[in-house]
Amino acid sequence: MSSLTRKSVSSVEEVSPYPIEAFQEVTSLLQRSYVTDISEEEAVKLNHAAIRGMLAELHDPYARFMEPEEYKSFVNEYEGYIEGIGATLEMTEALTPLTYRITRVSAKGFEAEYVSDSPLHKQYWPSITALIPGGPAEHAGLKPGDQILEIEGISTFGMNISEAAKLIRGAPGTSVALLIQREAHSKPIEFKIVRRNVYIPTVEQRVLEGDIGYLRITSFNDQTVKLTADALTELESKGIRGLVLDLRDNPGGELDVCLGVAEMFVPEGPIVYIQAKNSEPEPVFASGRARDPGLPLIVLVNQGSLSASEILAGAIQDSGVGKVIGERTFGKGLVQRTRQLTDGSAVRITTARYLTPKKREVNGRGILPDKEVEQPEGVVKPLSDEDLQAKAAIEMLKAEIALRPASPPRHGQRSAGATARKRISSRSRPAGQI
Repeated sequence: MSSLTRKSVSSVEEVSPYPIEAFQEVTSLLQRSYVTDISEEEAVKLNHAAIRGMLAELHDPYARFMEPEEYKSFVNEYEGYIEGIGATLEMTEALTPLTYRITRVSAKGFEAEYVSDSPLHKQYWPSITALIPGGPAEHAGLKPGDQILEIEGISTFGMNISEAAKLIRGAPGTSVALLIQREAHSKPIEFKIVRRNVYIPTVEQRVLEGDIGYLRITSFNDQTVKLTADALTELESKGIRGLVLDLRDNPGGELDVCLGVAEMFVPEGPIVYIQAKNSEPEPVFASGRARDPGLPLIVLVNQGSLSASEILAGAIQDSGVGKVIGERTFGKGLVQRTRQLTDGSAVRITTARYLTPKKREVNGRGILPDKEVEQPEGVVKPLSDEDLQAKAAIEMLKAEIALRPASPPRHGQRSAGATARKRISSRSRPAGQI
């Protein structure tokens, strides 16, 4: 049985051209006439669902809605720490067996046995791609490449990164149970990990053979400019004659942070072009605070380098201060901005695209290295014997150093990037810190 009001069969002429009025009308109708009372908590969920629906209709993989707690975690991550287990999470395609076979069904349920030789099926799973040194995940024995099948007994099949990360994160001192698939035909392993506050180091430095400096940046957060400047100062004090800048598997971060780092390498000219809505591309110029461009520089990238890391690689490549080695990057040439809403939640939308200093399009194309080097199959630890890309970079630097004077170059002022800019984020967050 149903009923129609006069309003429900109005003529086309009476229809409002403003969709927001229809939304407000439905909200009012539900509160006034729905068969059961709608609690305040339910009303919040309905509004949040409506926001998610709007963003979903954009078909933009980088637009997202964050609940208040999720937004809090997002801000914490930008400030350099998380409440979780200390790992990076990504969706990866994996060949996974149908692991269990039902052997007996009864009124009480069913029994199953593990099947080690079941057929493999391609599926997408949240997977561990990196571990924060000294974090709970590393202490528990998790490894890069581990696929997460269950979180607290809940299957991750069909989950996205945000959903999985939300379940894994939590208050320090609490624990989370993970069911891990390590090898395609191995039995899943159960881990119980105690969460804690985990500092996210974004910069790593060391000196390699032949007085070659190695600087790895894993993402761009609030601490990255200072950490990078400190790392370069430390490397300079050790007399490096060349530098490897490793941006592999760097998912991006804040645009102003990336520009601050880029100013340490690009001496002059544009670092990037930003094109906002209905506008021409606008250049962002280097401030003239770069180091001595005479220091040989190689940038390492791969398919996991995206967004802000592509801006930095493209700026170095186009300015001619360094070469790029590795694989074509992801190709995410879009900039996002995050806006906190009145209830503590937040939306993140795409507000601009960017081009390299030579106005090359990055979105959907990526940065093509000057020298392409593929890695062996599987997870390769940076600077390990299997790291062919790093080996190629070191050999190229050695050849260039051999043609240059032996005295180490003098770095310039290290406060590059200290000039305040409006924070605009280029991070896509295909990866999640947990």
